[in-house]
Amino acid sequence: MKIFLTLLFSLHLVLSFAQPDKAPVKTVNGQKCYIHTVEKGQTLYGISKLFNVPLDVIIQQNPGIENGLKIGQEVAIPTGETLSTSPVESIQKEPITNTTSASPVVNKDSTVIHIVAAGETMYAIAKKYGVDFNELVAANPSKAKGLNIGDKVVVPLKNANTGNEVVPIIKNPINPTVGPKDSVVLHKVEAGHTLYFLTKQYGVTEQSIKDANEGLADGLKKGETIRIVVPKKLITTSTEQVTTTIVQKGAKDMYHVAVMLPFNTAENRNLRAKCPPIGDCPHYSYTVMSLGFRNGFMMAVDSMRKAGMNLTITFYDTKNDSSTVAQLLNKPEMKDMDIVFGPLFPQQIKLVSLFCRQQHIQNIIPVPVSNKALFNNPFISKATASVHTQITYMGKYIAKKHSADNVIVLKNKNTNRENDNYRAFVKSYNEEIKKQTGKSQDSIRSASMGSGSGLTGLEGLLSSSKLNVIVVPSEDLGHVSSFVTKLNTTANKNPFNKYTYKVYGLEEWLNFETIDEKFKNRYNFNLCTGSFIDYAHADIQAFIRSYRKEFGTDPDNYSFTMFDAAFTNLKGLYLYGVGYPTQYANLVTNGYASNSHYVQVDASSGYENSSVFIIEYDNYRVRVVNR
Repeated sequence: MKIFLTLLFSLHLVLSFAQPDKAPVKTVNGQKCYIHTVEKGQTLYGISKLFNVPLDVIIQQNPGIENGLKIGQEVAIPTGETLSTSPVESIQKEPITNTTSASPVVNKDSTVIHIVAAGETMYAIAKKYGVDFNELVAANPSKAKGLNIGDKVVVPLKNANTGNEVVPIIKNPINPTVGPKDSVVLHKVEAGHTLYFLTKQYGVTEQSIKDANEGLADGLKKGETIRIVVPKKLITTSTEQVTTTIVQKGAKDMYHVAVMLPFNTAENRNLRAKCPPIGDCPHYSYTVMSLGFRNGFMMAVDSMRKAGMNLTITFYDTKNDSSTVAQLLNKPEMKDMDIVFGPLFPQQIKLVSLFCRQQHIQNIIPVPVSNKALFNNPFISKATASVHTQITYMGKYIAKKHSADNVIVLKNKNTNRENDNYRAFVKSYNEEIKKQTGKSQDSIRSASMGSGSGLTGLEGLLSSSKLNVIVVPSEDLGHVSSFVTKLNTTANKNPFNKYTYKVYGLEEWLNFETIDEKFKNRYNFNLCTGSFIDYAHADIQAFIRSYRKEFGTDPDNYSFTMFDAAFTNLKGLYLYGVGYPTQYANLVTNGYASNSHYVQVDASSGYENSSVFIIEYDNYRVRVVNR
């Protein structure tokens, strides 16, 4: 079953015009305007605030005024009342005219042609005439993906809702430095943030930040919110990679997004129908997971809406069935998508990623997947770091942090399945330790442990004078549990009870509930993970409050993960257009569950979010130590 939920978001604000007390009113180009005489110290931004009229409206009425004001200069400021007819042409029956711009008089049997003005979208036009958006799109199929100034849009008025108040919908930048295609980011200043830091994070100049914030005479202050004007950049060149060409379509007024998740609505409905009259009534597990992903995605969409992005979003129920996904991909609208999020299961991912490669649509995978899925496909991005990437990072991290300590890596000799983890760590550690110490030979110390063996080999490598850093690159619960038990036995006997220990493990350990918390803290566990949610952080708590208000429940890990993936990739789509993955270096941000640091795995393949956290158990608290 396909869940078709189309949600439209407009970047435009509905304006109400304040009537100043003294300014004279004249007619300028058929438009009633206040005539304001510029006084000393006044700015265009200040005048727009004084009259409560958007800057772009004033600029449009006074061409060239954006280049500067002079004392005594007269500025025409539209009152909002139009004296001339609206820019529409009748193609049936009598013409449509407006008595005022705020309340057009329409003949419901007429169809009119609307001439597109600056900043208008299909959604804005639908709201202007009180017509259904889908009917407007059906009447103008060629305009569904974007409008240009001067385009003619057919407006069918048969089902128009004329009872609603209709007002001009005009783009309203909040700062005079904002251009018609720019985005304004509200940035909360944190400790250590400098202007230089912000220029690198957002790709802007120090002067542009000052201009957007009245000069920042007092500098940056922790806790304050400042405006960052981020230009919307167009990538006009094509990038050819092997046999695949990435063609930049350019930035658009409306982006079309598909989200493919196993909602399993029928299965959930059947499960709920069997619930007893009294007692708990569970939901289908995939349904719960998908709702978490969906809600996190919508939180990111809300952030992008506030930044000024227009989106049409379609949610598809993939079920847990590849044939269903194949049917969905055959739908005509899929070829018109600008970006696809999901699906979640390996076989379905293969189908969707191949389709996206063929159609040149970026495919975002929010769940862990092998880097093999990225091979020879630059149109796929995975939102979480692979185990191999995490282990490689951990090897470099330990070599830097513990070059003077006693580092030992423990191999699982019961299976060959984890040899890749072991080799990846050893290779990464040795490469980095050579950089740190200048040693030409490999320096890692190794021991091994099986199910029936103790830690005799490890005990012979322990040091009484150094911190003993024990690395266990295993994802096997039995092996890890056995190691912890045996380490505790060793550490309780002489002379090892006087030694100090730090254990490094992998992300999967977070799911090992059988390991006692006291051991995690006693042996100072450090785990390498692609995501971590710090519930004590103020930003996380604020997100939870917003999420509760919107959905009436708390976010789960899926919600946080999908928010981060959606926010980064929608932001890239908005700022750079559909070829945005080539600009991932300019989209590095700190997220709620994971940071955004997407890198291309090789010149012809896809992108991986290589962000990795090292989290430490210390005195029954867990904290990130590699920020």
